[in-house]
Amino acid sequence: MELSDRIDLHGFGYQDYAQTSANSYLDADKKGTWNNDFFGLVLSATLSEKSKLWAQLEDTSNGGARFTWAFVDYELTDSVRLHA
Repeated sequence: MELSDRIDLHGFGYQDYAQTSANSYLDADKKGTWNNDFFGLVLSATLSEKSKLWAQLEDTSNGGARFTWAFVDYELTDSVRLHA
């Protein structure tokens, strides 16, 4: 099996503008800000016929990049899967 057949990568995200005339919320103020963004990547990598590695990387302009979760999915039987 080729490496490109074993790895899937999916991305998602948003960018928005925030402005408020009263209470500050999510870094918004009367001037407004574009500093409200999010980008995520989900990776799945086939390790064997019965196991897969999953991981999610998130990035924001305020918080930086970090892995938010990761696990291995193992197929014990056709109807039972283990996640660790």
